Amino acid sequence: ERAPPPPRRQRHARRRSSFSPHKATVPPVPPVPVPPAAAPPTSTAAPPSLERSSSLGAADREGAPQVASERSGEQEAARSPAWSAAEELKGRGNGKYEAKDYAAALQYYQRALGALGAHPLCEAATGGGRDLVAPAATAAGAAAVRSRASSYHANCAAALTQLGRLSEALRECDAALRLDAALPKSLLRAAHVFMSLGEYVRARELYERASRAGATADGANGLRMCGEAEQEMGRVGSELAALRRAGAQCKSRQAFRDLSSRLEASCLRCAHNEALKALRAELLAAGGDFGEARSICLAAIGKPDASGPSHGALWSYTLGRVLYDAGDLVGAEERLSEAMARPGTPAAAKQLLRLAQRLEVERQAGNAAFKRGEWAAAAAGYTRGLQLDPNNGRFNALLYCNRAAANARRDSLLEQALSDCNMAIVLDTTYAKAYLRRAELRLRVGKRQLALDDFGLARRHDPRGTVGAEAAKRSAEVRAAAAGSSHSHGYSGGARSPPGGV
Repeated sequence: ERAPPPPRRQRHARRRSSFSPHKATVPPVPPVPVPPAAAPPTSTAAPPSLERSSSLGAADREGAPQVASERSGEQEAARSPAWSAAEELKGRGNGKYEAKDYAAALQYYQRALGALGAHPLCEAATGGGRDLVAPAATAAGAAAVRSRASSYHANCAAALTQLGRLSEALRECDAALRLDAALPKSLLRAAHVFMSLGEYVRARELYERASRAGATADGANGLRMCGEAEQEMGRVGSELAALRRAGAQCKSRQAFRDLSSRLEASCLRCAHNEALKALRAELLAAGGDFGEARSICLAAIGKPDASGPSHGALWSYTLGRVLYDAGDLVGAEERLSEAMARPGTPAAAKQLLRLAQRLEVERQAGNAAFKRGEWAAAAAGYTRGLQLDPNNGRFNALLYCNRAAANARRDSLLEQALSDCNMAIVLDTTYAKAYLRRAELRLRVGKRQLALDDFGLARRHDPRGTVGAEAAKRSAEVRAAAAGSSHSHGYSGGARSPPGGV
């Protein structure tokens, strides 16, 4: 006997399920510090536009006509020889991509775009030279051509990413999204590039758009990767702040060496991640290698087209940070102001600019009071500066040393002046002027041998500078005075007021 026909609902469900296309997948981007490895461009028979309709549910009764329209549009577009020629070139490009010959793959993808440009529906797709009101069939075909061109641009972006030409890859992503702003493949490709550059905010935005466009799993995975990368960058930032607080002695700490090794390894693996390179420059400055840190920043600023749109803002900020740590507040203000005027400015730029401006105001106030002989006002200015940024250990060493010079002018505050010198040396063990000032103070309180030790340290840390020369001269004078009074009951002279000013 003939089997009874299936229920009507099942027949409809079967008919609707026949519209479900093959869904192309884009491999997830690995989290930083591992660089995201671009996957070969997917080659599917169904146009990318069908991916969106399937993600919305091909079994949905209202969505089925749209899927049928898109399929009919692809069938209409495929009648032209230009379509098949473009697809053949794209297939050859995919083969080269899988063989890791990315330059050849890029050429094939570009040729595929050129072949598709000869399609008779191409003008209708772009709105050029055709009636604004096109027949429904022509509109569907033009949409298929536009979606396929968007896919080819995304393939070009993948090849350019592998070749390290990320700024060009971003332009290809922009072209793809202009043609089809909701194509998941293009959105994921652009997010991939921004992840490679370390621009996680922009990458997150694109992953969210890809999720809404139908790439739910890949979008969610990309968002998870962004979150992990941002957390790691936050941890690195916290470690950097702790090292800055320690001042110059941070370079001798195990935490500095560990963080330096991690960042160097990450920069080697993620050759295009600008955020990691900037953090490495900041770490070098925190350890006192200002020359190398400054060179890294200037080299990056000299290549404005090397990466994404926020490249200039990132490196202007980083150079401002390096100059700030070096105590060049005027130079820091200039670079931070440049960063504030560019798109994509790091969130920390505004606060750091305000700190630099306020610190310079307080330092100048203290220096002006010192020159007028107003010791209490000078010390107050330096104290206000010390309260502004406890993380800037190296600059705070300078402020402690200046306050010691002001307090040393009053005999009642000699112990406070000595304490300030000690703090300056704790924050910067190479600060020759702090050793010289402490030596003079120790002479005044009768600690001759300790003073001679400090004179020697000042000479060691500034062997050819004016501070080292002054320390050598004073050491010789103290020794001569001690030798001349060797037959007396004690040493009673030779001390001077510590050198003042900034």
